Amino acid sequence: MSAQTRVSPVFRKAPLFFKILSFWAMFWFLIGVVLTVSRVVKADESFHSLSTAHGISAPSYNTSVFTNPAGLTYNEHSRISAFAENSAVKVDHPTAGAGLLTGDGKFGGTLGLKQTTSSPAQSSLFYGGGYYVSDLKVAFGVSGLTALNGGGGTTLNGGILLFPRGDLKFGYTAFDFTGGVLAHGFGVAFDIERTLTLAGDLIYVPHGKDFYFRPGLRWGSSNIYATVSYNFRRGSSLGGIGSTADGPSLGLGLYFSQSVSWQIYYKQINTLFTGLTFDI
Repeated sequence: MSAQTRVSPVFRKAPLFFKILSFWAMFWFLIGVVLTVSRVVKADESFHSLSTAHGISAPSYNTSVFTNPAGLTYNEHSRISAFAENSAVKVDHPTAGAGLLTGDGKFGGTLGLKQTTSSPAQSSLFYGGGYYVSDLKVAFGVSGLTALNGGGGTTLNGGILLFPRGDLKFGYTAFDFTGGVLAHGFGVAFDIERTLTLAGDLIYVPHGKDFYFRPGLRWGSSNIYATVSYNFRRGSSLGGIGSTADGPSLGLGLYFSQSVSWQIYYKQINTLFTGLTFDI
């Protein structure tokens, strides 16, 4: 009889939370092993053009307004951003948006407009700002989304990045804190070498006690970046905190020149998300 891999009955019957906790412990143990044999160096601004995991501990400078606004401090230039997103794989009525990003490495901010293509069209203003306190090695940020029609109101996110310029980073996001925090996001990320980041983000929803754990990896060179992550979910999918669907999520970023870059995500910022940025 051929040998087969056997799964312990104890582990098979264990609650989902403990399975995820075991996976997380193994994930960070492997990170520790890699760190002991890798030389860690600081990544440049272009490395932050693509986020990984939930975008809490390793946000990008152009989409952090939606995931962790402290990441807006990664902006070192002024640029125009245009994007489109859709909540399903089948593109039916996508949302399109455009805005201005600016920053000097300490302060970062964004202001823009997005609009649905459904009828009647709904328009929303998005905005955010962040500041890096170099003495404390911490960045703070606040972002918002305000409906201009349809009575959607305003939602605000608050974010923190501890050691955002270092090799080991910690992130936190309070999602929609206007009427009590909708969800809490926690994360840890390591920059390994110049081109590799390993991250693990956990989003916890107090109402319903749901959680979404997503470990991820981001790799990049001078003009191409890629990310892959996997979401473990307990509970139903929740709007307002990005894509929380089970399974893998992917991202790709390309620099066509020093001033023009393109990003595309699958099941991360939204089910489908693509954007272009132009330095000005």
